[in-house]
Amino acid sequence: MSIEKHFPTVRWGILGAARIAKEHVIPAMHASQHGQSQAIVARDQDRASKTTKGFDILTTYGFYEALLSAPDIDAGIFRCPIICTWNMY
Repeated sequence: MSIEKHFPTVRWGILGAARIAKEHVIPAMHASQHGQSQAIVARDQDRASKTTKGFDILTTYGFYEALLSAPDIDAGIFRCPIICTWNMY
């Protein structure tokens, strides 16, 4: 049995377009064999769009609720003092 069956690709939604997303979160996801940056959201959709420059991120949102309800997002990550993630299932 291949490892891909045990660890499928996780389609991540990134909440927030701060510098930490561009410099750390998105590059880490791209370096992962099992993670894909699927979408990013910011209060200002133009800022979200600018953050995706140079990265293969398919979708940007201007409302957090839109990303959280998107059917093509498996998990979300946002910045906080302690790394916080949650499962969207």
